[in-house]
Amino acid sequence: MLTDIISLIRFAVGESSILEPFAETVNERFNRWLVEQERAGRRFTPEQVEWLTMIKDHIATSLDMATEDFELAPFFYC
Repeated sequence: MLTDIISLIRFAVGESSILEPFAETVNERFNRWLVEQERAGRRFTPEQVEWLTMIKDHIATSLDMATEDFELAPFFYC
């Protein structure tokens, strides 16, 4: 995937000290963020967590999220 190539380049140029798939980095940061939100007293409904997870998965494969992306699957069908 393109995202993994970017992870490899970041590692090669010294921007990252660990070489791991980009999706793993996104998952770890997302999970850490969810824990931080819970500790701060913010709770998400199951539907909100589903949307946040879909956004996270999109970022893990596409590097970013744009307004137009909400017109594509899986967002369009929700």
